[in-house]
Amino acid sequence: MRTILLVLMLLPWAVEVLASFVLFVQLRAFQKSTPALQSEADMDRFKRLAAFQMRATGILLPLMVVPLLVWVYGEFFSHSLTWADLFLFGILPVVVPFACSSAMIGTARVRLGVNS
Repeated sequence: MRTILLVLMLLPWAVEVLASFVLFVQLRAFQKSTPALQSEADMDRFKRLAAFQMRATGILLPLMVVPLLVWVYGEFFSHSLTWADLFLFGILPVVVPFACSSAMIGTARVRLGVNS
């Protein structure tokens, strides 16, 4: 039972990492194809990209609660998980990406083109 619960706690994080990679690749492709927002078409593509990424994030964020719910079940109902499991598989996977993301805030470079 413990193994199944730990897999259920780690599965959402694996999905989050995979989705983050896909969204990152999508963003890099946009940045390579559009080095500067020079036209209305570029701005429309940027708006579509931002809308898609916000929708994806809105779907993925609730997944962050699943490991905590699984831990509550495993700790208090099936008595097969421990408090260390909460730290290792519930809290740590949230703190590490949050810290990395926080360190990257403000590092993006924006170049606005001038309409000629």
